[in-house]
Amino acid sequence: MSLRFGLIGYGLFGRHHARAIAQAPGATLAAIACRSRETAEAARKDYPDAAVELDYRALLARRDIDAVDIVVPNDLHEQVGVAALEAGKDVLLEKPLAPTLAACDRLIETARRTGRVLSVGHELRPQVAKQSNMLRRCRDVDQHASAERFNNLALATVSVSPH
Repeated sequence: MSLRFGLIGYGLFGRHHARAIAQAPGATLAAIACRSRETAEAARKDYPDAAVELDYRALLARRDIDAVDIVVPNDLHEQVGVAALEAGKDVLLEKPLAPTLAACDRLIETARRTGRVLSVGHELRPQVAKQSNMLRRCRDVDQHASAERFNNLALATVSVSPH
């Protein structure tokens, strides 16, 4: 069985994500939501078997989508991520989870309430140990941040599989 992905965002990084999904064993790029007619035309040309939408809400309304990969500007992560979770989709968000702690909390609470998976994609580079240490130092400095919040934001390899 293939996990059917919807991709929201087909800019430069969205195109990288589309290629990764299309090449991943057990995954199918089923639909792409674009912001403009130009990117929609490019998506149709690059992935003729995928449905292409100009409104991400139309993609979220599709019943044939299991999970969505959201690759939009950071200030839209909360809005689009919450909408996807509310639509019953598992979500992979490009880092950062959201630009504010309140937005992060809302995404995490929505994932818990809906029982959906919420993952954050990180590029793992040779400096992973350095980044992990920095994250731990941030957690230690911010006494208001719960360990749970930082565990949800911890650097990790993301592997999405059917549940």
